[in-house]
Amino acid sequence: MSHDLLNANQRRHFEVLLSMIERALLHVERTARLRDFPPSVLSAVTYDLPEDFAARLPSPLREARTTIGSLAALLQLSQHRTSARRSVQAALSTCIIRIDDASPQELTGYGAVHPQLFTEMGPLLDDLRKTLTMLSNLASRPASGRADGGGDRP
Repeated sequence: MSHDLLNANQRRHFEVLLSMIERALLHVERTARLRDFPPSVLSAVTYDLPEDFAARLPSPLREARTTIGSLAALLQLSQHRTSARRSVQAALSTCIIRIDDASPQELTGYGAVHPQLFTEMGPLLDDLRKTLTMLSNLASRPASGRADGGGDRP
């Protein structure tokens, strides 16, 4: 089989698509096994999957992963390593940008802003931004003894 089945753009499309499906399957697998979700202030997950969902999951997951492997072989797709460090930094950077966009000054674009938001919410957002920046800086430090050889994608 030659690389002629897909052009470079089509190949990248399938590499991204099938990688996304792999991550979704991993999420499904983890969610099915976790009945007590970690506590959160604003997000609550109710385990409302069918009682036998986790027990019936292995076979379809195996089939889906086998099919992904067959497609990857047929289309001669390349495996790409994902950098945990870059993924963490990207997620935190996105949150920091959204915090900046939610500042009381930026909220004026949506209408009048209550003065109390400047004095109470603003400092709390600043604190949250500083904490997320600290986490991002923590993640940017070099890993010791990385076994994966690094990564090239967030």
